[in-house]
Amino acid sequence: MSEAAVRTRYVTSRGDRLIDGRGGRYPFLEDGNETSCRIYAARPKKCRSWPYWDEFLDNPDALREAARLCPGIELSGLPLYSVFDSADD
Repeated sequence: MSEAAVRTRYVTSRGDRLIDGRGGRYPFLEDGNETSCRIYAARPKKCRSWPYWDEFLDNPDALREAARLCPGIELSGLPLYSVFDSADD
């Protein structure tokens, strides 16, 4: 799929975020025995850094809700920190 086709199908008209998928979910989330991302190997930096976003790190309730929706987040009671702060693009 071309970049233009991806933008038309999956990016908001403002161009600053992905559209919501069915039920407000991430549009590339694929259901099955284990929920997974269809574009995991090619995901953008914003996706690679999730859930280490300020809106989750600064709001424990939001992080708990994200963990409820994402099987990849395991809350162990340890403080979270962003391992991506120094990551290269």
